[in-house]
Amino acid sequence: MTQKTRLVLDYITAHRDNLPTPLYLYSESALNEAVATYRELFPDNAKLFYSLKANPQPGIVQHLSSLGLGAEITGQGEWDIGVAAGSSRL
Repeated sequence: MTQKTRLVLDYITAHRDNLPTPLYLYSESALNEAVATYRELFPDNAKLFYSLKANPQPGIVQHLSSLGLGAEITGQGEWDIGVAAGSSRL
């Protein structure tokens, strides 16, 4: 376990009664690894997209966009999130 992970877990433990629920935590390194693994499954010229229907959290969308994934959308709300997150491929 990294020191950063330990600090986050200690913070959550110390403040668990005051944190909003549900509380979602995402690992940037896990996302990076998943995208890298996913990329290996497809040809280099494949265009990869993340479905905002799966999880439209702006931070997730922004991070995946920074990794070169486009945003697959199904409506105006998802379009707005994709644009606000800086996705150049909607």
